Amino acid sequence: EFRLERQQANLQKLMDNEDEKYLVSAAELEHFRSYADCVFVQMPGLFNANDVENAQAFKQLKKRFCTGQMSATELVKELNRMAWMIEMEQQ
Repeated sequence: EFRLERQQANLQKLMDNEDEKYLVSAAELEHFRSYADCVFVQMPGLFNANDVENAQAFKQLKKRFCTGQMSATELVKELNRMAWMIEMEQQ
């Protein structure tokens, strides 16, 4: 019981000390905020970058679309085909 009281007292001291109240300093938080608009968290999906073969095929499709060699409709059709193949391979 004494140990718990001591831990609670130490925690309270930390909470009362404005300099040590947060795990992240104001400067670190501001630094994070300066990058927050640029951060992208990839959602899990079929086109996984760790799947080298499919990632390469996806990059090639993206390149063809970006250079105008493929229409948006063709891109979507090809992505649907790739997604179907990936799903079939995973079963």
